[in-house]
Amino acid sequence: MNLKPYLDSTYLKTALQAKLSDTDNEKLVIATVNEAITEGFKLVMIRPEYVALAKKLIVDANSSVDVGTVISFPDGLNLIAEKRTEAQLAIDNGANDLDFVINYQAFKNGD
Repeated sequence: MNLKPYLDSTYLKTALQAKLSDTDNEKLVIATVNEAITEGFKLVMIRPEYVALAKKLIVDANSSVDVGTVISFPDGLNLIAEKRTEAQLAIDNGANDLDFVINYQAFKNGD
């Protein structure tokens, strides 16, 4: 059984987190997208600022890989209106899948 069509390829680090330049971090994003295309994965999950780039690479490759991104990552501290705006921008940029991060502390407090 080929599991690749069920798998996601994910890269969510900022350049600072990866201890890389912005250019080198973007190269990792591109490599992650290209891996998803080459391997025939279901989806590539990347940070919102790279959604448009990922979508372009996928369209140019005539691939069916979906683009996913995270909203209010990593802490979920954004207000609902901010999350809505971030989600709409991601959709406008070509995202097919959105993962919303909740405010975990508020959740634990029953809020």
